[in-house]
Amino acid sequence: MTSPSTDPPPRRPPARDLARDVAVAAVAFVATLILFFGFSTLILQSRDGGAGVASATQSATPSAGAPTPAPTASATRSAEASGEPSSSPTSASPTSSSPSPSADPVLVGAGDIAACGLDDDSATASLVEGIPAAAVFTAGDNAYENGSADDFRNCYDPTWGAFKDRTRPAPGNHDWQTRDLAGYLGYFGAAAAPQGTSWYSYDLGTWHVVVLDSDCGSVGGCGPGSAQ
Repeated sequence: MTSPSTDPPPRRPPARDLARDVAVAAVAFVATLILFFGFSTLILQSRDGGAGVASATQSATPSAGAPTPAPTASATRSAEASGEPSSSPTSASPTSSSPSPSADPVLVGAGDIAACGLDDDSATASLVEGIPAAAVFTAGDNAYENGSADDFRNCYDPTWGAFKDRTRPAPGNHDWQTRDLAGYLGYFGAAAAPQGTSWYSYDLGTWHVVVLDSDCGSVGGCGPGSAQ
């Protein structure tokens, strides 16, 4: 007796092949979504950008015959506060050439300055002239030979006289050869004895400058117990 023939049951794919197919389908689906959203975004940006350019062009172009509005006070103040230049003209603030209080002072000078038979005073005066903002001092023996009124007028004044208004003088023994320092005091005036004596002190910026008279015999001595 012959048994009836039976077909073998259909072979089911292994689970591993099924998982791979599912993964491939998922990747393809995600890629499709990314492409779709990417194209949609580009289309929207292109449309919005074109509208923005058109709007900006229309805003920047004034209507024919329309007056240009003047800047308001608040707009001007806003521009000044932000550091941007204002469209309205402003007056320039005056600048000062004087040194700031925090700057170091400059003091320039010389001694044995002027003698009518020499031209050294012309050379040193040229140097001082090149420093116009400096305070000027003298270190004595300002006008040879005797510090007389004529010596100051004829020998000192033609050169160093140009700085007289900014000079803080000190006397030397040759200036004392004219009695009572008369030529020196007569020429420099109050600047030579601002405190009533030939020695004095003053402030110059952050400095305190002390001027001494080294002709000790003429000023009652230079020792610790002297008036100077």
